[in-house]
Amino acid sequence: MLRLTFCLLICATVALAQRRVVRPVYSTGNAGDGQYRPSNDGQYRPDSSGSGNDGRYVHVDNKYKHDARLDGGYKGKNIPYVPHKEKFIPTPPTPRVRVAPTYKPAPPQAPAAVFVDLPQGKGRGVGKNGDLILRQNGAVDTVGFNYLYETENGILGEEAGKIEKQDSGESLRTKGFYEYTGDDGKLYHVDYVADNGGFIPVGAHIPTVPPHVPRLLEYLRTHGAL
Repeated sequence: MLRLTFCLLICATVALAQRRVVRPVYSTGNAGDGQYRPSNDGQYRPDSSGSGNDGRYVHVDNKYKHDARLDGGYKGKNIPYVPHKEKFIPTPPTPRVRVAPTYKPAPPQAPAAVFVDLPQGKGRGVGKNGDLILRQNGAVDTVGFNYLYETENGILGEEAGKIEKQDSGESLRTKGFYEYTGDDGKLYHVDYVADNGGFIPVGAHIPTVPPHVPRLLEYLRTHGAL
């Protein structure tokens, strides 16, 4: 009996303790309880006030009513059209003015004077289509040729050529010279060689090739540019 009474007291104490637990109370109003409550959810809600405007198109049939009053017609000014008396005169085109070119070709320049000390020639310098040929001979064989000529007005020339081995194989190489008396009375003498490398003249009055040109050609040739 005592044990039963003690058990009932414990159960009553536990029940009273549970009733005294403070539980949070959540407000359903507008208090700042952290919950999101949208004010506009985007849904269409028709007007329920009874005004009849639910957002739909309502056609109003306004038919045309003819105005049959006597003064309902058009009252405009009865002014006849009067054409313009002035004729159109087109503006004459602006004449083109030809401007003379300001470019003036440079006058021809005399050939540059030779500043080398050349010997005096034996000829007259000017032919008259009547000068005699003093010497003319030559020969041709299977390996080459040679010839020589001299005229009365001081022209002298000689050339010889033969087949020789060159860079691209066997080909003709000629050597010779020619000389003549110029208008200034000076003797002009030219020695030359003609082969696979072209015609190469040498003379006291002929400007020499600058030394950098052969070096440049050799550089281009070794780099495959020629």
